[in-house]
Amino acid sequence: MLTTQPTLLSSIRLENQNRHYHSTYTLQDISGVKGEFSLYDNPLLKYKQHRVVCVGDYFCVDDNTMAQQLIKEMDKKCKELGYTYIIGPMNGSTWESYRFSIESNQKTFTLDRAQPLYYNRQFKANGFVPIGAYYSSIDTTLTPRSTQITEDYWNKKTLTIRNIRLSPLKEELYKIAVLTNAIFKDNFLFTPIQPELFVIKYLQLQPILDPQYIYIAENPKGQMLAYIFAYLDPLDDSEQTLVIKTIAVSHTANCRGLGGYLAERVIATAKENGIKKIIHAFMHKNNISLNTSRHYGQPYKTYALYGKNLQSYKDE
Repeated sequence: MLTTQPTLLSSIRLENQNRHYHSTYTLQDISGVKGEFSLYDNPLLKYKQHRVVCVGDYFCVDDNTMAQQLIKEMDKKCKELGYTYIIGPMNGSTWESYRFSIESNQKTFTLDRAQPLYYNRQFKANGFVPIGAYYSSIDTTLTPRSTQITEDYWNKKTLTIRNIRLSPLKEELYKIAVLTNAIFKDNFLFTPIQPELFVIKYLQLQPILDPQYIYIAENPKGQMLAYIFAYLDPLDDSEQTLVIKTIAVSHTANCRGLGGYLAERVIATAKENGIKKIIHAFMHKNNISLNTSRHYGQPYKTYALYGKNLQSYKDE
């Protein structure tokens, strides 16, 4: 029976197919649900010397008292389970939904998420501190950078640059997954994904994939060394917005400047097709891709990821 005092209820959502999902907790009183969060346990996720748990699917009404109780219960549950550090919002890994928007006055684009800004206030007021900063920029000029690098330059390095093949798409995505795991293995909070799971995830994007905005660079043996992944934003009814999601270049190959070249190819193609805006999405402030994309456009949206050291907080 529900009471006038908020009560925390636990549940297991069988429909949640995330491999790191643990459990869900809902705070509610007689008037309804006031807050909710889920715990995700990713054994490969490392942060300093802590045993880390991820908090995702966060929801809370705009009420400081409710937020305080919800996060207090969150801390208690995580401590009971033996965790020493919370990272959130994150549904288990950077392959899933994570980060809060800090600014929401800009239009949301596909694969972006718009949450209430007050979530940031609730986290910071209850012991969370920012541990990751992310950015999206927007280019409305589509002006090419001055560069002497041409396709002939890469041909002399025996690199072939081509568009992704939609048939067989599964094989292409599998290779992209393997390369991505290798390139980003040292990135902040990165954990590898099984290539088979990557293929399943990205096949869901097939309706919005256009090969002319996805370039791949490979050596004579057919080994993939770099790629750029971009897509037309279906949330823009005018079909005039392109989102560049990922630029990945092998660290082991002689590929200096290749990321910028692939970006130039995509931008040139977009301009030829009448695209008016390009969004460079979800760049961590320390990622190499930011060094490439920062040359294009202006700040568009910012995001934050938070952490909380449970060893610094005692139960009341």
